[in-house]
Amino acid sequence: MTTNADNYTVFDTSDYIESIDDAAAYLQIALEESAADPTAVPAPSA
Repeated sequence: MTTNADNYTVFDTSDYIESIDDAAAYLQIALEESAADPTAVPAPSA
């Protein structure tokens, strides 16, 4: 049996973030979308 392997490329967010405003928007969305998952964004260390 022969199968075709899926081809994927690596997604690197830094390829698309070009300014501090882009970074802030990305982090804001990440925090909003992961509100139910406390492990998605690590808590700041004391």
